[in-house]
Amino acid sequence: MPSACTDDDEVAVTMKSLCRALLVVIVLAACGNASTGLPASTTFTVVPRIDATTIPPPTLAPTVSVLPGESLPNRPIDFGFSESSAIFRKSEADLAADLDGMSALGVRWVRLDLEWAYVQEQGADSWRWDKLDVAVRLARERELDVLALLAYTPAWARPTGTSDKHPPSNPDDFARYAREVARRYGPLGVTAFEIWNEPNVSSFWQPRPDPEGYTALLRRASAAIRAEIQTATIVSGGLAPASDRSDGREIRDRTFMQRVYASGGGDSFDAVGLHPYTWPELPGYPADWNTMLGIGELRRVMVEHGDESKQIWGTEFGAPTIERGRGVSEERQRDTVLDGYTRWRAYDFTGPLLWFTYRDDGTTDAYDDHYGLLAFDGRRKPSFDAYRGLVDAEYARLNDA
Repeated sequence: MPSACTDDDEVAVTMKSLCRALLVVIVLAACGNASTGLPASTTFTVVPRIDATTIPPPTLAPTVSVLPGESLPNRPIDFGFSESSAIFRKSEADLAADLDGMSALGVRWVRLDLEWAYVQEQGADSWRWDKLDVAVRLARERELDVLALLAYTPAWARPTGTSDKHPPSNPDDFARYAREVARRYGPLGVTAFEIWNEPNVSSFWQPRPDPEGYTALLRRASAAIRAEIQTATIVSGGLAPASDRSDGREIRDRTFMQRVYASGGGDSFDAVGLHPYTWPELPGYPADWNTMLGIGELRRVMVEHGDESKQIWGTEFGAPTIERGRGVSEERQRDTVLDGYTRWRAYDFTGPLLWFTYRDDGTTDAYDDHYGLLAFDGRRKPSFDAYRGLVDAEYARLNDA
């Protein structure tokens, strides 16, 4: 989930190809304005629990074409959306409509929260896959690659009186869940897994971030997944914008990864996850916390530990269009799309950058309801056309080559 940045944080750039970045910007003039008319979300209805031992993994329906009469032969690898826990709030029809929209844009990735606290809510021997089965099936039918976010602890697996953001008392319990997810969805083509979300801040790793404790979780989960899928791509938990706070409630991305390496975690991931949020500032804003500009320092840590061949994946990025507090205008969100993706794609060591989210989650005054490129009612914000222009430019480059 997103985290707003604070005002205390750096700058380093390694460029990939200026002509690539230039191509991205030039195409933006060609964007259109039609409305999508997506349906509004409906109320979530709880369904009966499913015993994992009595049902097989889900199967795919016939492939859905992303454009009338054809599939995209080469989807731009850099683009996608982070939907995270949306699968637990949306009806199947609403989720399908949103995935249709993503697929029609031509993006490759969707990040889905396959939440442990949901799957094993009732105990160590209970398994509930209903919502996850639907989300994975719908995404794969639309030829979207799934980045499976594995996170959040059920009550039975954590200390009494703590929240689901507290790590498990026994990392092996998490590893067992990770292995079952890989076993169930690997046959459907799910091979990319992100281990936890923003473990460098206390809001998602309670009571305080613990790189050594996180490494223990990462190592066990990675081994469990690879036992099922030898070719799996393991992404370390996306790191939030943060400073090295004296009270320990935040740890800077590069400091966190240094400690992961020192704890023996280097062999347990294939890419480093990062959340380069900068709102309300633009991605070029010079500040110590700015992980978009400071990404070179994180890269340096990786290279120092022999990981120059690994990429940094941006598993969340965005800005909420709510004009209160630290929220931004719709025009500012559009500028964040253009500036952020142009900068990100100019590096030669970055992988996908996933926008949080495709469509607004609601109409309350909560920041998390307003990150979408579409409003809750389906209206296109200016950022939608900017994003579409970037994807179209890369799609043309790939398929005209």
